[in-house]
Amino acid sequence: MLVSINEVTKTYGMVVALDRVSFTLDKGEFVFLTGPSGSGKTTVVKLLLREILPTSGTIKIADWNLNSLKSNEVPLLRRKIGVVFQDFKLLSDRTVFENVALGLAVHGKVDTEGLKRIREVIELVGLSSRSDLFPAQLAGGELQRVCLARAIVGKPDILIADEPTGNLDVTTSWQIVKLIRKIHKSGTTVLMVTHNVDIVNSFSERVILLKGGKLIRDQKHGKYEF
Repeated sequence: MLVSINEVTKTYGMVVALDRVSFTLDKGEFVFLTGPSGSGKTTVVKLLLREILPTSGTIKIADWNLNSLKSNEVPLLRRKIGVVFQDFKLLSDRTVFENVALGLAVHGKVDTEGLKRIREVIELVGLSSRSDLFPAQLAGGELQRVCLARAIVGKPDILIADEPTGNLDVTTSWQIVKLIRKIHKSGTTVLMVTHNVDIVNSFSERVILLKGGKLIRDQKHGKYEF
C-alpha cells in the first residue's frame, strides 16, 4: 500500500471540505479522483502534499505519517511525489531543459547521470527538439508536457496530475492523458484529479468520486455523472 487516507475530515471554519474520507492507493495503480467543483479534490491534493493537515484522521504515504511529519522532513516527502498543475508553474526565464532540471535539483547536484535522465524524460514527452526554448515560445500542450517531464524526472513514487487538462483544448487534452497513461505503464503510480467526465468514462480505470466532501463511489468501470 503506497497511500492510505483513513477517516480524514478537513474543515475550514464552519465549512466541511472533506467528511470522513477513506481510501488507499497501491503501488502501480492508475486512479482518477473526480467530482464536481467544491467536492474536495483540491483539499485531497493539498493534504497529500502536506500543505495542510487534516482536522481528524490519518494520512500515510509509504513510510511517512503525514500527521506527525516534522517541518524539515516535508521536502524529503515531496521528493517522492511528482506533481503536474493546471496552471503549469514553470519558470519563464528558464528553458525547457532548465525547468525539467529543477525537478532533479531538489535531490542535490545534477551529475552526468542526472543530465542523461533529463534528456530521457524530455524525449519521452516528445520535446527533444524544443529543449532550448523558453515557456513563452511553447503552446499550451507543450507547456504541460514540460510539467510532466519535470514531475517524473526524479522518479517519484507517485505522480499527482491535478486537473492537467483544465486549460487545454479537447485534442490537446487527450494527448496529455495518453502521455500520462504512457508514464503509468512505465511503472509510475498515478493519481489523476479531474472533473472531466468524458475522460474518466473513456477508460476502464479505478475511479474515486467525491461530492460535497464525501466519498460517493470507489470502483472500476461504470459511467459517471455529476
